[in-house]
Parts: sequence; C-alpha cells; structure tokens
Amino acid sequence: MIFTVFYHSLFDSGAHYSIKRFLELLKDEYDFNMIICRNSSNDVVKDLSTLNIKIIKKSCVRRNVFTEFIIDDEIKNLIKTSDAVWILDNEHITAPKIKRIRDVPVIAYLRNYLIICPINLASYSMKDVCLTKCSFPRIISCKKGIYDHYIKNHYINILSYYVKGRVLVYGKGLLDYVRWLETVDDRLLNSIDLFIAISHAMKEIYTYHIPDLSDKIEVVYNPVLSEDVVRKIKMYRQDSSEDLFITYSSGDLPVKGFMILLKAFREIYRSYKDLKLVLTGEYNNDILKRFCDYENNDICDRIKLLGKIDYQDLLRTYVSSKAVVYPSIWPEPFGRVVAEAQLLGTPVVASDIGGIREIVEDNVTGYLSRPGDPKDLSDKIVLTLERMWNKDLISRKTFEKFNDQVFLRRIKDVIKKVL
Repeated sequence: MIFTVFYHSLFDSGAHYSIKRFLELLKDEYDFNMIICRNSSNDVVKDLSTLNIKIIKKSCVRRNVFTEFIIDDEIKNLIKTSDAVWILDNEHITAPKIKRIRDVPVIAYLRNYLIICPINLASYSMKDVCLTKCSFPRIISCKKGIYDHYIKNHYINILSYYVKGRVLVYGKGLLDYVRWLETVDDRLLNSIDLFIAISHAMKEIYTYHIPDLSDKIEVVYNPVLSEDVVRKIKMYRQDSSEDLFITYSSGDLPVKGFMILLKAFREIYRSYKDLKLVLTGEYNNDILKRFCDYENNDICDRIKLLGKIDYQDLLRTYVSSKAVVYPSIWPEPFGRVVAEAQLLGTPVVASDIGGIREIVEDNVTGYLSRPGDPKDLSDKIVLTLERMWNKDLISRKTFEKFNDQVFLRRIKDVIKKVL
C-alpha cells in the first residue's frame, strides 16, 4: 500500500517523537510519501531522514491555528496514486483540498483540541472554555483568566497587562474566534474519513463537542519506546543517595503546571534539603528569577536547569531520577513524558486529568495528584521519595499497555476500517 503523509515538521516536540515512531514502525510494511513544509525545523528534518522514507518539501502557510499545504501538481499526482492520505498533526484544513482531487480515504490524528476551540493550550488552562462549548464570551473569559494567572504567579507584571494584555484579551480574542469559525466547518469534518484520538479522554472531549464524530474516532495510544531502547537506557540507572533529584521536562507554560511545581518544591525542600529539581527543555529565565525574587526563596539554588538536551540524555535523566513530575492543569491529550519515564521504571507523580490517568496506575506506577494543588503535589512527591519502588514492576505494567505490538495491531485495524 502507498500512503501520502502530511506533517508540518515546523518544530521539535513530544508529538514529533510520536510521529517518528509511527513511521518507524510502519515503514517496512507500507510505502510512504511524506510531505513537509519548506521551512521545516532542520533538527526535525535531520531526525526524519534517518527513517529512509521519501521526504518532499512543499509550501505551507499558517491559517489561524492550523497548517495548510499549498497543493501543486506533484502533490496532486501523489494523492491520485495513494491508497490513503494521513494527516499527522494540525494539517486538517488541507483535507477538503485532498478530497477535491480524489475521493481517497483520509485519516487524521487528533493531537490537540484545535478543532473544537481556537486556543490550543490556553483554552483548557484556567477556565475550561472548551469543556463548556466554545463561544466568544468564553474565549474572553479564558484569556482574562490566563492573564490573571500570569500576574498572580509573576509571569508578567500588572503594568504589562494593562499596556498590552487587555488588547490581547479582547482584540485578539475576537479575532481568534472569528478566524476559527471560518476555518472549522462541516466541510472540513466531512473531508476526513477517520480520526485517531491518542487517549480515551480526548475522544470523550471531542464527542462531547461534536457528537456526530463519535463513530468516526478511534483511540490508538501513541507508540513510545521500544523494548530495545528501554533495555539500553536502563543500563544508566543510578540509585546513589548522593544524587537525589526529581525531573520536570514540560516547559514553563502555565498549563503545564510549572508554577505549581515550584510552589510544591518549596514545601518539599523543608524536609529534603539535599533534593534537587532538574529542569530539562527551554525555560524563560526571567520567570524563574521573578519567582525567586517575589517569593524570597532559598530553593532556587537547588534548581538545576539543563536546557534542551539530546533525546538519549533526556531518557537517561529520567531513569536516574527518583521521580518524574508532570503537574499539568489541563487535560493532556496523552502524556508522552509520563509513559517514557514509567517504561524506564521511574515512578511518576502526575495530575489526575486527561490522558494522564490512562497511563499512571495510582499507587502502582506512581501517584496521581489533584491538578493545580501544590500541597497535594508536594505530598505525593514526598510519598514517592520515601517509598521503595519495584522499578521492574513499573516498567512491566506500563509495557502491557504501551508496546509496539499493541500499537501495530490497533493501527492496522484502523487501516482496515477505512480501506
């Protein structure tokens, strides 16, 4: 079978690693023509080139929150000779164009909530806008709630909010909503034959908003780490008490619960003076500095910022950690960090929300905490530090759900359903 695949590949993210694994597991059984944006991230292109599949760079544009590919003759010919077309990230608005060329089956991944709300991460942060159906007043309420959260947690100062925050809340809120209404319509939804949600929680949210999609959404968990990779990374496990640290790698976006974690770490520090908080990924140093200045914290010396590190080094950091922390306050579509850490045998303390609760088995592979509650998060981290964990059990229990064979069986069922 021949598949044409659309993937913007504009930036490196957790979704990228899931997409790469998807292609890695299927490339020996199917032929792929992969269409990516001309201005793709060099790191992403370099990573994809290791798969030895056909990669074609084409023009694409950002429309509202989506990526739209410009269809030329070469793409038309690929579509005409394909058995199916895959949309791997946020390229959904290309689907109606595909259907005009040929009525070929289109399968689209749902990795975010863009189809049901014009704001991506922010929409589910402070006000749960999309959970109560999207509307302009709710968008405004959400954006205002976000800026209130920014001020309260020292992301921005009050003057900055009054100078530009109100413009973004009211002006851009209306613009976002109008553009989104113009983009997402029945024509787009009817152009996609099957959607793949990456968790049951995600499917529930989508079908709440668009009940007609219920029969068109299949749940297939993201492929994560192979047994071979896990076996190699585990060789770097270090259990020495002199290297006591927990790891967080989800960035400083408020919806990821970064400030919740800092407040929780302040509580933990009172009992664990030797504990370090290791941060991997990209962070705004000004946010950390403001937190330390406003809160008058002495914990900042115990925070180690590694920055963006090689993927293999990231996995080694997970396996050497006493715990990996994932304190999101929005319903994560999946939670790749959680699955990776547990596959490596490291217990996870994560929010009891969204797709996360489908990965963490509470009190077995880690602990679930109340979203947005620093005290409960700190209590669960302390419980994790004080407990002797069966790391092999954590790894084995996670592999039962997230292994290559389960993924291949489910994804092939999806392919059979549309073909």
